[in-house]
Amino acid sequence: MAAARELALISSRREGKRLRWLVAGLVLTVSGLLFVAMKWRELIQSVDEILRSRANLQLETIAELRNRIAELSKSETGRVQVNRRDGLRYVFVSPGEFRMGCSDGDSECDPQEPPAHTVRITQGFWMGQTEVTQAAYERLMGINPSIFKGPDRPVEYVTWGDGQEYCGKAGMRLPTEAQWEYAGRAGFVAALYGSLDEIASYKRSTSEGTLPVANKKPNAWGLYDMVGNVREWTSDPFSPSYYSEKAGRTAVDPMGPAMEGLRVVRGGSWNFLFPKFLRISYRDAGPIERSNAVGFRCAGQFR
Repeated sequence: MAAARELALISSRREGKRLRWLVAGLVLTVSGLLFVAMKWRELIQSVDEILRSRANLQLETIAELRNRIAELSKSETGRVQVNRRDGLRYVFVSPGEFRMGCSDGDSECDPQEPPAHTVRITQGFWMGQTEVTQAAYERLMGINPSIFKGPDRPVEYVTWGDGQEYCGKAGMRLPTEAQWEYAGRAGFVAALYGSLDEIASYKRSTSEGTLPVANKKPNAWGLYDMVGNVREWTSDPFSPSYYSEKAGRTAVDPMGPAMEGLRVVRGGSWNFLFPKFLRISYRDAGPIERSNAVGFRCAGQFR
């Protein structure tokens, strides 16, 4: 009996020793995995910073080239300037006339898009080269309400009032609907200013959610994401029959109908599947609730 107890005791000690070694091994394994995870996260952050710096350098180079072209051509259109308040780049849009509304030959226009009518923009203005980014929004507003997080992604989940407040703090305002379409067309009369997959982030060309701004090709005046990524608030109230009131005459610096209510959004967004909703003339009423597919850009004058 004594011998059996001694053997049992020895066996128990061996099992205890094995268990301690097993626990120690598990602790070392978990510690190693945590260390690798931390280093991997640091590596990913470093890569993100490198990519962002390269993207900013590319935009700076493009801005310098556009400013040089504007200087040589004696035209202000396309000149780029950084807004010191929000840190974003703005493009100068010269005054002019254009046909607003359903594009010639476009068979996909909704009832609120025709008739096409002439609009005259009498004063040049600065337009955000990109949609307002989350980094810029947080810089001025102190918060980031966006669902799809990323400093270079467009801010979304914002109301019309949020856009107005931000633009005011940036020394700007929301663009009128006419200014938005004039800048978006950049002299083009067709429904799009380029191949949709090359200029727009939308359901068929991107994964779920927004992409960083300036990820696609700009229009002729250097403005990015005028279609796709997020729909953009404008200052105008929405009326489906507003264009009919302008038929047959030139509208000079129109500000939209004299009414309260829903506001116009333009440009289409990442969650649109069908190309018809990403045409430059497509217009709709903005949502009552916040949306992860609605953002904005600012326009105005530098004071």
